[in-house]
Amino acid sequence: MAGASGAPPEVMPEAADLLAAFWSLVWDRPIGFGGYGGIPFSAIARYAAALGVVGDELWAFERAIRAADGEWLRWTNAKDGKPHNVASRPMSPELFDAVFG
Repeated sequence: MAGASGAPPEVMPEAADLLAAFWSLVWDRPIGFGGYGGIPFSAIARYAAALGVVGDELWAFERAIRAADGEWLRWTNAKDGKPHNVASRPMSPELFDAVFG
């Protein structure tokens, strides 16, 4: 996904590992007649376990992956060329800061 200038958006250095995890997990999602589904929790938990992420960090990791996945799904599943919100809470700067710190 590119920014308004056509260039990829900048990623905060502290979010780079989470974004790399998201792009690794993106291949675990189901694909159906209605488009792409969300990344299953089992895939997120398996990836987190491989990294040694447990406890409260697991839940923060899951929220971060779900936030990125919600935006990806919104953009990918758009039928009329306009993104649609598939998350219960659209990504905002405040939500991004809350998820990614």
